[in-house]
Amino acid sequence: MGKVLLLLGGAALLLYLRGGRGKDNSLFLPDPIEDRIDRVVAALNQRFGKRWVDVALDVLQRQVELTMPGAAALVSAVYRAERYYAGQSGAAKKKAAKQALGA
Repeated sequence: MGKVLLLLGGAALLLYLRGGRGKDNSLFLPDPIEDRIDRVVAALNQRFGKRWVDVALDVLQRQVELTMPGAAALVSAVYRAERYYAGQSGAAKKKAAKQALGA
């Protein structure tokens, strides 16, 4: 159970780092969760400066990708499919994500 929670937490973190940073919310994270993360990032920005926080988030993203390459590949494929096939059917997005994963 602990490994599953760690994997889900890492995937959620990658989803935020990949598409949730900035003004627009991530397409994949529920707004209440992302809003809480945004408040933490805003507080860190005030304390340490946006540049340093961005560097730290980039390092964190890279470390999670190295630690969980399978989750990173899945998040990347889903993110690309959602981004490039926005407005199309769920089936088209699913097919694109599968192709990106080589499945």
